[in-house]
Amino acid sequence: MRRSLRILSGLIIWWCCLAGNASGKGISSIRISSQEDFERLDTLIKSYLAESPDSIDITIAPGNYFFHEGHISLSNIQAENTSIAIHGQDVRIYPDMHEGGSFSPDLSFYLPAADGTGPSLIFRSDTIRQARSLVRIVDRKQKICRVKIHGQISEEDVRDGYIYITEWFRGRIYRITGVKDDFVYFLADDLKQKRFLYNVNLDWTFSLQRPRYKLIHCGEARQEDGALCAGATNFLSVQSSVLGGLNCSGLSFYGNNYNPADPWDGLISFTLSEVRASFRDCMFSGMKSDCISIRKSDDILIQGCSFSGNYRHCLRSNISSRRTRFVGNDVHGSGLSGDNVCVVTCKGEDFLVKDNTISDYGYGAICIGLHYTEDKDGLVSGLVEGNEIFQSEEYFRSAPQNLLMDSGAIYIGTQNDDVRIENNYIHDIGGPTYNRGIFADDGASHIQIRRNRVENVSNYYCIDIDPRSAWKMRFRKNRKVSVFHHDITVCDNTVVGRVRIPRWIKTED
Repeated sequence: MRRSLRILSGLIIWWCCLAGNASGKGISSIRISSQEDFERLDTLIKSYLAESPDSIDITIAPGNYFFHEGHISLSNIQAENTSIAIHGQDVRIYPDMHEGGSFSPDLSFYLPAADGTGPSLIFRSDTIRQARSLVRIVDRKQKICRVKIHGQISEEDVRDGYIYITEWFRGRIYRITGVKDDFVYFLADDLKQKRFLYNVNLDWTFSLQRPRYKLIHCGEARQEDGALCAGATNFLSVQSSVLGGLNCSGLSFYGNNYNPADPWDGLISFTLSEVRASFRDCMFSGMKSDCISIRKSDDILIQGCSFSGNYRHCLRSNISSRRTRFVGNDVHGSGLSGDNVCVVTCKGEDFLVKDNTISDYGYGAICIGLHYTEDKDGLVSGLVEGNEIFQSEEYFRSAPQNLLMDSGAIYIGTQNDDVRIENNYIHDIGGPTYNRGIFADDGASHIQIRRNRVENVSNYYCIDIDPRSAWKMRFRKNRKVSVFHHDITVCDNTVVGRVRIPRWIKTED
C-alpha cells in the first residue's frame, strides 16, 4: 500500500512538473562550451522559447568564439513571460573572419592575437595634412573630383588606394582613380546636383578652409592585402518582438564590419520591440558599426561596460525610444569614424546618461536633441548627469591635427522638450577650432544647464548658447520649429574660461 502511494505521489509530482513547464514555469539552461555549440545558439534559444519557460539561462564557457551575420536573430517573437540571460566570464567574441577579403579602407584594423588572449587593435597613425586647394569636380557625369596635395606621387603608389578627406564636422573615404603631378583624382558618389566648387559631402560654408586629407592603403600600406578582414556586422538583433527580459553580462566583443546601406545596423540592434534589456560588465572594442543601436524600443540599460577603439556610436537611440539608460560606463577612444558621430546619442523620452567617464572621443561625447530639420514624432527628455568628459594629454596634443570641429563635449540639438545637463565635469578639450564644452546649437530650446564644471577648453567656449543660428528658425523653409533659445536656464556652473550666453537667457534661479 505504501509503495503504491509513493508511486502515485511520484506520478503527481511528475505531472505537476509537466504542467508547470507547459504553463511557462521553470528555467531552461543552456551551456555553450565549443564553437559548434556557439553556432547553434540561435536555434537553441528559439527551440526553448517554443516551450514558454520562465527564463532561458545561457552560460558561455571561457574562450574565443566567432559569430556570423545575425548570429542571434529574434524577429517577431512574442514571449512576454520569458526572459533570456546570456552570461560568461573571459568570453571573447569575434566576427567571422575570411582570408583575402575585400579590404576595408577604414582608419584602423584588428587581428586576433596569436596566443588567443585577445585582438591586436592597430590604429593608422598617418598624419592628416591640409590640402593645397579646395575639392573641385572635374567630371560630374562620372563623379570624379580632384584635390591638390603636398608632393607628387605615382600611379603605382596609389594603386587600389583611398583618400580620407575631412573638414568641419564631416569626413569621408573615397577611392582614388588616378594622379597627375600633385593632384589626386577620386570617385565621389555623394555629389550634390548643383554646386561646382565645394568639399564634396562636406559643408560648403567652410569651403574657404582647405580640407584635410590622408592617403590610405597606398604604397607600403599595400602589405595589408590578404590580412584577415571582418565580415560580419550584427551579432544580436531583436525586431518586432516582446520578451520578458534580455540580460547580457561578462561578454567581450572584438571588432565587426560596417554596413553603409543601413547605418543603424549595429553589433547589437533593437527595432520596434519591448524587451527590458540590460548589458552589464561587457566590453566592446574595435567596432566599425554602432555598438548598440535602438530604434523604437524601450527600457534598454547599458551599465558598467567598457568601450575602446570604436568608430561610431557606442550607443544610439532614436526619437521613438523611451527610457534608454547609459550608466557608469568607461569609454576611451570611440566615435572615431571621422564623421559627425558622438559616443552616446539619445533622442528619445526619459533617457539617462549618468556617471560615465568618456575620454579621447571624435566629434563629440554626448549628443541629445533633434536637428531643426528632423520630424519630431515623440518627446526628447532626460538627464545628463555626473559624467566626466576629457581628452588625455597625448590625445589633446594631437587633437588639432586629427579631430573634426564645430561640436561640443555635450552637444544639444534644436528640438527638446525637457532636458537637464547637471553636475558634469568637462576638461581639457581641444581640436582644430570651435570645439566647446557644452554647446547648444541652432537655437536649441527647453534646456537646463546647472552645476557643471567646465575648464581648459583650449580654442573656444566652455559653455556656448550659440546665438548666430537664430535666423535659421525664422527664415529656413525646411525648419520644423519657429522659436529659438526658448526656455533655457544656465546657472550655478563653475567655468574656467570663456562663455557665450545671449543676454535673454536666464542665468539665475
